[in-house]
Amino acid sequence: VSKSCGLRAHLAKTKAGGETSAGVSHGQAVLTATFVPSAALAVSRLAQLWLTATPPPLGLGLLPGASGGALPRAHFQAALWIPLQDRLEDLLEEIRRRQRAQFRIHDCFPLQGHQIVELKNHILQLTEVWYGSSRGGNLSILYGWFVEAMKVLGVTAYSYDDLPIETSPDKWAKVVDGEARRAALQGKGSVDSAYVETGGVAQKQGRSAIDNTVLRNVFYPWEARELLTGRMLRKFLCKMLALRQRCVLRRLSRLLQLDMLKLARNGSDGRGQRTVRAVLAATPDQEIEAAGIDPQGLLFKLLKKSGAEIAGFGQLDESVQKQVWQAARSLLSRSAKPHQKEPSGKPPSDVFTRFVDWCRDYPGEFFEHDKSRHVLVKLSGIFSGRVVMVKRSAMERMTLARYFPLTWKRQQPLWGSAPQGHFQVRPAGVKEASHVRANECPYSPLHGMALSAGGFASDQRCRPDRRTSGYTMLMEMQWIRDPQANIENWYITDIEKIVQEAWQLNPHGPASMMLAGEIVVAVGQNPKVGSSIRQTQHTQLAQGSWECYPVLKLPASSAFICQTSEVASSLSFSSSPSSPAIVPLVLPDTQVRRLAPASLGEGAVLEVVDVGPVGAPTELCGTMLRLRLLQPASHGLLRFLVRLRLRILERLGNAEVLDFLVLCMSDNEGGFVVIFAPIPQLVKLQEGHADLVPWANPLTGESSESAGIEESRLDFGKGVGHFLVLKPELRQQLLENGEDTLRRIWAFNRVPGARVVIDDFIVEEGIIED
Repeated sequence: VSKSCGLRAHLAKTKAGGETSAGVSHGQAVLTATFVPSAALAVSRLAQLWLTATPPPLGLGLLPGASGGALPRAHFQAALWIPLQDRLEDLLEEIRRRQRAQFRIHDCFPLQGHQIVELKNHILQLTEVWYGSSRGGNLSILYGWFVEAMKVLGVTAYSYDDLPIETSPDKWAKVVDGEARRAALQGKGSVDSAYVETGGVAQKQGRSAIDNTVLRNVFYPWEARELLTGRMLRKFLCKMLALRQRCVLRRLSRLLQLDMLKLARNGSDGRGQRTVRAVLAATPDQEIEAAGIDPQGLLFKLLKKSGAEIAGFGQLDESVQKQVWQAARSLLSRSAKPHQKEPSGKPPSDVFTRFVDWCRDYPGEFFEHDKSRHVLVKLSGIFSGRVVMVKRSAMERMTLARYFPLTWKRQQPLWGSAPQGHFQVRPAGVKEASHVRANECPYSPLHGMALSAGGFASDQRCRPDRRTSGYTMLMEMQWIRDPQANIENWYITDIEKIVQEAWQLNPHGPASMMLAGEIVVAVGQNPKVGSSIRQTQHTQLAQGSWECYPVLKLPASSAFICQTSEVASSLSFSSSPSSPAIVPLVLPDTQVRRLAPASLGEGAVLEVVDVGPVGAPTELCGTMLRLRLLQPASHGLLRFLVRLRLRILERLGNAEVLDFLVLCMSDNEGGFVVIFAPIPQLVKLQEGHADLVPWANPLTGESSESAGIEESRLDFGKGVGHFLVLKPELRQQLLENGEDTLRRIWAFNRVPGARVVIDDFIVEEGIIED
């Protein structure tokens, strides 16, 4: 190792210590050892060093082979990355094992909330070592594993892979069978109801169907008694049933001259249980009765079905679970004190009742929008026994919608728009957080969501050795930190949230440099016409890159490149492996102008694309702004897009007239592509399901019927050619000519005057080099 100058320089930088660009300090890096087997670390001293020091600017994946780069890359893969993949696969297998043992669904996920954060920090540390601190780490592998884990767990209503999917011959459109998806969703409501009826915590709360990532932790006394004491009592009743089964097994052992008790407990491979099931199935009921056992009794039937003693509540049939839960509730009611008994009617309407109801309906907001009153009522209710608070870590174990967090600092203000003018929703400089979770009703591969999560305090408690040991007191109490973080999804296009999430969830290098298990993720926010949830801000996430969507690769009619960009025949890395040259994609004879240095970001390319039927004039086409660069979360790009959105709203109408489609994704070459498109607020022409009725563009007076298209909306999926189809006519139209249909949908969503406003803004913003 010491003979390699390049490697010596790399190790010298690694030993320097300090704070990483991803915010993972030396002490935080120590936490990552939890996820690395000690045997793997014993193999490589380099691996031990990488886990306890700051990653260097130049990552292992970029070290030249001539300078000895092969050696550290081999050690990294053998001692750190492959063990991480093995650990993630072990966690999936643990979920499957718990499912086979019939654990309840909330008990099947093996990681607690603070352990998910530890895993996130560990992956950030490893990927930053690989890509370098100049590029930063990413959570691509965590996202792919997490969404897959939720599918295995059964949190999603169905698997996206099970839906019938067709691709048009020209590869421009994908058709997902909407009827199959609708059928798969039909049983979801009954499953949720059954879960609550058998003692599970109700997952519905808040302002919308997805406002349940962090469940409330304040309850009425009778609710908390059922939640906590009832859970223990339910376990006790299951233990009593298991003891009764043990007595049955002893009687069977005497009858059959076999140690049935030992067989029922034997091994994790299930051989003993299979033996018990086979023996009981072959034994006539008359002999069972002769041993004093009721062959039609519940306990014997459970033994005959599973071949093992009851190990948990989830192993009981749903009807039996309801009986046990009702028995537990009855026992609780008999021993409850007066203030712990549930009222026969509606609870008395006092301040404590209103407080609990408020926390259920408006999580993350101060009681009646008053901070001091919120604190006073909460503490008074706890001390008086009228309100019971449960630790957040305990509530997370009962939550189905698990998540992992992303954090970032807002660089540009977030603006809303109304007929009276613009208003600031979030200021620059504020700390933001996103909770990434699986979409329970997926319509794209590895479909997830990222919800705004800044309302509650979110931090970790560390022991003296700086290892994470759980949550702080404020986090356990779900102390409200920033109630203004709870914003709605309609009319407020959060460009910076989209870009920051895409940056953290995608690899920061070309496909040839990506680590095994990493994926590319497209991020976007549905405009109002494609969003069924207004009250809770959320972005859509799905596996995909710029290379997957032909409509996003149309040549531009106007293009601008940064001075550091080089015109070449194709996208490729330049002589510096950390500086890829991005080539403008333009129509023939299009003049490419120069951007001022670093005006939008290093190596940026700005392209204006007219999207419409082949040969259509510019004024009859939709307008797409396409930006390609290495670091999308740069100050210049975010400032440009935020100001452009405000300019379009000022000149052409407010948010009730205009909307925006914004996407951000990897280009598979180490860079990113940001799509920005102004679109109209379409109007439904008939009552009925949004997928089945005609729509109109009020800015042009055109309807989907007059345009001859069976679908007229643009959103996160449809904007790139991914359609959830309920109408047979739409399926036929897409499969016959996907390109023409998608081009006409974009043209239908044109905003008259938008192209002129964009062209003028580019000139007035002063980003073009004189």
